[in-house]
Amino acid sequence: MDPAKLEYFRTVKEITGFLLIQSWPENLTSLSVFENLEIIRGRTTHNQHSLVVVRAEHLRWLGLRSLREVSAGRVTVKGNSQLCYTRPDQWTRLFRSSDQTASMRDNAAPEVCEHQNRTCDLECTDDGCWGPGPTMCVSCRHFSRRGRCVALCNLLQGEPREVEVNSSCVECHPECRLQSGTPTCRGPGPDQCSQCAHFKDGPHCVPRCPHGVLGDGDTLIWKYPDSTGQCQPCHQNCTQGCSGPGLSGCNGVATHSTLAVGVVGGLLVAVIVSLVVFVLLRRRRIRRKRTLRRLLQEREVGDAPVHFINDKTSLSDSISHDDDEKLGKNNNKEIIINNEGF
Repeated sequence: MDPAKLEYFRTVKEITGFLLIQSWPENLTSLSVFENLEIIRGRTTHNQHSLVVVRAEHLRWLGLRSLREVSAGRVTVKGNSQLCYTRPDQWTRLFRSSDQTASMRDNAAPEVCEHQNRTCDLECTDDGCWGPGPTMCVSCRHFSRRGRCVALCNLLQGEPREVEVNSSCVECHPECRLQSGTPTCRGPGPDQCSQCAHFKDGPHCVPRCPHGVLGDGDTLIWKYPDSTGQCQPCHQNCTQGCSGPGLSGCNGVATHSTLAVGVVGGLLVAVIVSLVVFVLLRRRRIRRKRTLRRLLQEREVGDAPVHFINDKTSLSDSISHDDDEKLGKNNNKEIIINNEGF
């Protein structure tokens, strides 16, 4: 038999029929490949036996540490000259009917096993054990930690911190803050921590407050931590989370507001500058037109001949044809000089 192929039996948790072992590899000192076997049903038996281990000369302990039930059939373990850790009474607690029996014969003598210090660990109860060490106990004298019998749980010191649950040492949740001198937790859940390591959302300790978590009605839940580390809900109009209460705490609001103010302000400045430039240019054109008109009037008036008329006669009758054209450029104005004015 190839020992490597026996490793496949480590995945076996239940045998519906029987287990018969009549030989065993010399380099394997236990049935540890069946260490995860929990129940033997015995629906079919071998000569009314559901478990038989015979003439395995190199077998030193059974190692069936996970076995919790032998539903039917008898148990016989005999002719294993080096096998210790065998007691008939440790099997009776596994049986489910009164006609089941356990026979242990011709194995290593108890005196030899005790002389070789091949006895159950001190953390095991009087129910016996399946092999050496605190991991092979049928039941623990004090506490059990993941299949290993221990004297104490890490309630106030040691890592990871633990809590006692039904005589078992159970680790506190990772989100529980490590306490000194007081219990870190009252149970294994994140809602049973004495203090939270990070934040607290309702009764539960969490690594971060809900950030876009899908809630009831397909709505997203956003929360922020307050000064005490308690998660508080964001304002209902915050769509990208928040860092504080109210609309002012919404993420993205400040950026959007600043952008909007910048755009509106830029447009307003552009409009004002355009109006100012337009007004200045218009005023400049008006002043230029007025200056040109005034210069033209002064020039035309300075070049026109002057006639003294007694009876307020229009000067236009005495001006030559060329002067009429010049005066026409000056909006056809007439100049009348009253003789009485001199």
